[in-house]
Amino acid sequence: MALCLVLSSCGLTNPYEKWLKDENPDRPLPSELKALLCNVGTWVVDYDGTDVFFQFSTDWSLTSDSEIPQVATNSTFNLMSLSAKEISLTLVGAGHLSYIEKTADETYIVTSFSSSAITATGKNSGKQLSFVPGDEDVLAELAASKEALLVTVEACNAFVSAGYKTAAVHNADGDFVCRFSINPEPRTIQFDVIADGELTHTSVTVEADEDSNLDFESSITLDGITVTGLSSTGNGVAFKGGNGLKVTSNGATRNYFLGGDYKTHAFSLRHGRGDAAAYLYDELESHDEWGDIELNEREKRPIVFCPDNDKEKYWYTFFDIIEEEKGVKVSAQYNDIIFIPKTAGYMPFGGWEDGKGGEYDNAAEILNTLPRLMNGLFHADGLALVRDFDAEGCSNIWVLSPTTDFWLRTTINQD
Repeated sequence: MALCLVLSSCGLTNPYEKWLKDENPDRPLPSELKALLCNVGTWVVDYDGTDVFFQFSTDWSLTSDSEIPQVATNSTFNLMSLSAKEISLTLVGAGHLSYIEKTADETYIVTSFSSSAITATGKNSGKQLSFVPGDEDVLAELAASKEALLVTVEACNAFVSAGYKTAAVHNADGDFVCRFSINPEPRTIQFDVIADGELTHTSVTVEADEDSNLDFESSITLDGITVTGLSSTGNGVAFKGGNGLKVTSNGATRNYFLGGDYKTHAFSLRHGRGDAAAYLYDELESHDEWGDIELNEREKRPIVFCPDNDKEKYWYTFFDIIEEEKGVKVSAQYNDIIFIPKTAGYMPFGGWEDGKGGEYDNAAEILNTLPRLMNGLFHADGLALVRDFDAEGCSNIWVLSPTTDFWLRTTINQD
C-alpha cells in the first residue's frame, strides 16, 4: 500500500496500476481519476451552503477559492488506491473548506466518479460531498472581486519581509506592553497584551491604505494609547496614533533562547526575581521549598527547579529532553513560539531518602502540586518568547501563552 501511495502521488501509474488492473479489470485507478480532475479542470462543491471551487492541474497543484473574503489558496493534491472500489483524494490544507470549518477533512474517499460528478466522503468526519464541474466565469468574477484583499495581503507580507512578522512593543519608559504577530492570509494581527498583571489576546483585521501601510478595522488601546494602524517609517515600524510606543522586531528571541549560550533566566517567588500571573503566585505561595525556577537557554534542558531551604528532601529537579527527536520545537508559523514536550522530570544529582528505602520523587510532586505552572509551560499551543532589558540592565524573557492567560517574566543580570 505504501508503494501505491508513492507511485500514485508522483503520477507514475505503471507498473503498479497494471498489476491492480490485472487483479481486477473493473477496479478504478488513480490515474483515471486524475485525468478526469485535470481534464475538467474546475470543480465546485457545496460545503454547508457555500460553493467552494477547486482547480486541479497535471503537476499535482491545487487552487481553491470561494465567496468567503479570503484570497485563493494554493497547495497540492494526491491520490491513492485504497481498495477495489475506493480511491483517496487528499486536498492538502483543505483549501477554502478550512475557512468554513477549521476541522474540515483534507482526505476524502472517492467511491464513484464521472465527468458529471465525483462522490466522496470525508475520511474523519464522514461528511458526504459531491464535486461537480464548476463555472469558470463565476470563479473569475470571484477572483476579480478580491483584488483589494490581495493588495492587503501584499502589504502584510511587506511588513513580514521587513522582519516584523512578530514584534515587541514598549512604552516611553521602556516597559514591555505587548507582543504582536501578523498573519497575512487572514489579514489579521494578534496582540498579546500585558496590562494590570493580566495577559489578554486581541485580533484585529487590517486593510491596506494608499501607501501600502495597514489600517485596523477597529482601533486598539495599548498602555492607554489608542492606535489605528501600522506604518513603515523607512528604518522601522510605528503605530498610527501611537506616539510614545516603540515597536521592535522579535525575530531574534528564539535564536537567542536556543543559541546554546548556557545562560539562565529564572523566576523566583522567594528572591523576588521576575514576575508572573497572579494565580501562579497563589499556587507557589505554599511551596517555599523552591528557590529559582530556571528557564534555560539550552534546547535540551529548558526547565530546572532549584532548592533553597533547609527541607532536606528537596533537590535539583530537571524537566529536560534527552532524545534528539524530542527537543524543544519551534512553530512553523512564528519563530518566536516554542513547544516544550512534557516530560516526567528527574533528579540528576540524586535526592534524599524517603524513609522507606527510596528517594522523594520531586518531579511527581511538582507536577501534582503546581499544575497551572507546569501545564502552562507544557501547553500544546506553545510559548511565545520576548526578550528585553529593564532600566537596571537586566535581561528579561517574557514567556507568553499565545492562547491562554498564562505568563511569566524571567530575568538574568546583564553580563
